Amino acid sequence: MLRDRLTADTRHVYFGVDAEGTFAFHNRTRDSRHDWQDGLRSPLTRSLTGHNLAATPYLRLLRDASTHHIHAQLSPDGRAWETASTLFTPFPYGVHAGVAVTGDAELPG
Repeated sequence: MLRDRLTADTRHVYFGVDAEGTFAFHNRTRDSRHDWQDGLRSPLTRSLTGHNLAATPYLRLLRDASTHHIHAQLSPDGRAWETASTLFTPFPYGVHAGVAVTGDAELPG
């Protein structure tokens, strides 16, 4: 997870697994307007189909500060990375980075 502040209403990006085991890539930019096609700008959630946690247990977020793109990447071994999705999420130069887990999460191993 990346956040610009530690308050509840902050911009953030989350990449993880939902309760059904599907990868989810989510951002909130605090821009809740609709564009000219009436598409919601924020928050956005992308379900990443075609991947599963057993085959790609390593996850990371890669931030390009110059373009404000955040890349959700997966890896089977932690060495070879594949970009599964990209979201435009403007952040200030410095961000808070960390791991988020719910209290009822069941982690393997």
